[in-house]
Amino acid sequence: MIEEDYNNYFEILELPPDASLSEIRRSYQYLKELYSVESIVTLPVEEDVSEERKIEILQQIEEAYNRLSDLFEKEKNKGHGGKTRLIDKDIDEFISSITTFSGQALKQIREKIGIDLYDISLETKIRIRYLEDMELEKYDSLPPAVYLRGYICNYASYLSLDPKKVADDYMNRYYEWKSGREKR
Repeated sequence: MIEEDYNNYFEILELPPDASLSEIRRSYQYLKELYSVESIVTLPVEEDVSEERKIEILQQIEEAYNRLSDLFEKEKNKGHGGKTRLIDKDIDEFISSITTFSGQALKQIREKIGIDLYDISLETKIRIRYLEDMELEKYDSLPPAVYLRGYICNYASYLSLDPKKVADDYMNRYYEWKSGREKR
């Protein structure tokens, strides 16, 4: 496949050609959801875009994601460094092996994908100190539970994880710590 085709796939996913695999995954999930349901973003043009056109757009998004994922897998197998990170199968296998999402599990996932805390902080607007404390489960250094849950959800979304599952697991651990502390 020629380079122009790959550039077209990046354009379909609304990404620059040097996007990382995690950026491709996030964009794919966002666009798929956007065109799959009625959205406030698509509501003004709802009548202008037929159901067939939506299906066509979704197929293009799916194809772009699959082709770019394949590209990353081929590059990894060739041993190229740079932006090529872990392939989806490896990430999915690792994530499916996790039974409870703890701070350590989030850190391991982030490191396997190859994302720096600084990037997460810039995107989510969560202080790096809080991100570090979340990963280390330094609960006494974290903000109140309502904010913490929101931070965990944003962190999980950034890693393309299920925010509800991750937040539920993490907050259960937090509440166990808190109840143990209150018993003293």
